[in-house]
Amino acid sequence: YIYIKGSDYRYQYANRRVCELFGRAEEDIVGYEDAEFFASETAAKLRVNDRRVIEDAERVVDEELNTSLDGSLTSAFLSIKIPLRDSSGTIYALCGISTDITMRKQAEAELQQYRDHLEALVASRTTELAEAKEAAEAASRAKSTFLANMSHEIRTPMSAIIGLTHLLQKEVR
Repeated sequence: YIYIKGSDYRYQYANRRVCELFGRAEEDIVGYEDAEFFASETAAKLRVNDRRVIEDAERVVDEELNTSLDGSLTSAFLSIKIPLRDSSGTIYALCGISTDITMRKQAEAELQQYRDHLEALVASRTTELAEAKEAAEAASRAKSTFLANMSHEIRTPMSAIIGLTHLLQKEVR
């Protein structure tokens, strides 16, 4: 999308792609401001960038989110806007070149949703594994305690039985 806007922020030129975007012929674009084609919030944001180029002589590279006048279409564009100067160096217009990055922005948003979902799954699984580890360690401690108690409980009567058996063997001889 290639276009030229004068220092009055009105379109002076729009290529075929801009005409297709606006759904109008070039003669129905030239002489009009962005407010004729975009929602007021979008037109205001575009004006801020245009003002930086025309009044501050900046080269602007920015991602612009554009919503159509009726609100039915929102597109993302990577726009580069540069000042155009006459022979005396005075800025008389800006030239804008925009690339539609709507699909890329949608893919990035979808990818971010997947990342967030995966992070949530990892966090959930980590919590589950930590709980399972704690339960296994508790079971191991319970087993150790049980075996220590059982060993003691079995050893005490066993000692008595062995002792009595030893005494019985002495008496039988």
